[in-house]
Amino acid sequence: IWDQEGSGVEKSLIRFHLQVLHGISVKRLEKRKERLVLSGAKVFGVPLENLPRQYLPEFGLVPCFLVDSCSSLLERVGSVGLFRKPGSLPRIKALNGGEGCLSTAPPYDVAALVKQFCRELPEPLFPRELHAALLQAQTLPSMQDRMSALQLLSCLLPARSCSSLHFLFHFLSKVSQRCSENLMTSSNLATVFTPCLLPPPNKAEMSQVRLELRVLVLRTFIENPHLFGMEPSCQPSVSVCVLIPACSRSDSQSGDGQHGILSEFPFSGRMLEEGKETQFER
Repeated sequence: IWDQEGSGVEKSLIRFHLQVLHGISVKRLEKRKERLVLSGAKVFGVPLENLPRQYLPEFGLVPCFLVDSCSSLLERVGSVGLFRKPGSLPRIKALNGGEGCLSTAPPYDVAALVKQFCRELPEPLFPRELHAALLQAQTLPSMQDRMSALQLLSCLLPARSCSSLHFLFHFLSKVSQRCSENLMTSSNLATVFTPCLLPPPNKAEMSQVRLELRVLVLRTFIENPHLFGMEPSCQPSVSVCVLIPACSRSDSQSGDGQHGILSEFPFSGRMLEEGKETQFER
C-alpha cells in the first residue's frame, strides 16, 4: 500500500496514466493538517488519526473499532439482511455510549454502528476530490479499463483512508460470499454503503444514473478487494510502457544517464513509448 503522501513522482505518474490512457483528470488532494482531538473514549465523528488504531500487516493502520466490530460480525455473517436490516435504536445508543459489548451485541446493532462510524467521519474515507474521477472510471467502455482506472485511483488515497477502506472492502467481500445465507450480494452491500462512503454532495448528484455509478464503484471494490490501494504489478501480456526522463525521478538510474527509465503498468492494450502510441494484441 502506498504511503501517506506517496512519492510525488509516483502519484504524478499515476495521474499521467489516468489522463493518457483513460481520459480521467484527477484533482490533487488538499493537504490537511492532522488535528489533535482529545476525544477520550469517543469513536464517532473523530478524525481517523485521533482514533486508536491497530496495525494489520495486510492492510496497515486500521481503527480498532472497525477491527473489533467487523471481527464480531464475521462470526455471525450469515445473518439475513446484515447491514440492511436496522438494529434496535436504544441498544445502538447504549453501545455508542460505551455500554455493552460488541461481541455479544446483536449483529444488526453492530452493523448499524459500522455504517454510522463511516458516515460520521469528519472527512469521508473517499476524499471528495476523487469522487468525480471514480464515477468517470465507471463509464469507461471496457471492464478492463474500468478496473484499471479504479485501481489507479485507489492508489491516490491517503494511507489512513486507504488502510481502512482496504480492510472494510475485504470484510464486505467475505459478507457477500455468504449471500446464499444472508441475502446480501455485493450489489446490495454497495447500495447500503453508498451513503456512508460515497455520499452525493448535492441534488444534481442524486439522479438515478449518478447514484448507480456510485454503487458500481463500491461493488467493484467489494468484488475485487485485492486490487484496492495496491501498486500495479507488471504483466508482460498486457502492459503500458512509458519512457520517463531520468531527471523526473530522484531514485531512477538510467543506463547511460541520457534516456531515463521505462515504467510498466498492466492496464491497457496501448503502448506508449517515446511519445508514440501503438496498439498491440492482448
